[in-house]
Amino acid sequence: MVNTNELKAEMRRNAVTQEKLAKIVKLDISTLNRKINNKSAVFTVCEAQAISEALHLSPERSAAIFFAQ
Repeated sequence: MVNTNELKAEMRRNAVTQEKLAKIVKLDISTLNRKINNKSAVFTVCEAQAISEALHLSPERSAAIFFAQ
């Protein structure tokens, strides 16, 4: 399960909007919004990697966000 609160916090820390992140990850803004708000499928590995790179997340931080218990 994705820790969406922490993902949103990292987006704020990096001043990255959902619109900007959607372009980076090559997702439709509405799809990204649904995924961030846990309304649809989880992120793919490629999407999680692209988001991690865009937000400059360490591997540990990325794992904590995308593989939260």
